[in-house]
Amino acid sequence: MQATQIVKSAAEKAASKAKAETKKGKEKVEKKKPGRPKGSKNKDKQDVVLNPELLCIQKARQTLLRTVGTTITLKYVAMDDILATTSISAFR
Repeated sequence: MQATQIVKSAAEKAASKAKAETKKGKEKVEKKKPGRPKGSKNKDKQDVVLNPELLCIQKARQTLLRTVGTTITLKYVAMDDILATTSISAFR
């Protein structure tokens, strides 16, 4: 079992507060048509930048794998949806 504590800096706290305020302040947006917009292009999902939380989890996973070596096989990592599906798919 391994535990890692993350302490956010003052700048990170201010950025997350500003992001939360912009989410609260959004006015109702008019409904869009269902489906994919015309002219939209496919995006390369491999060029995702991992957020600080995922970088910390990745570092912890690598440390765990170095510790247990080949004695235990790690098949699954359970993660919360708040980390964004696109980022998690690039996490592998």
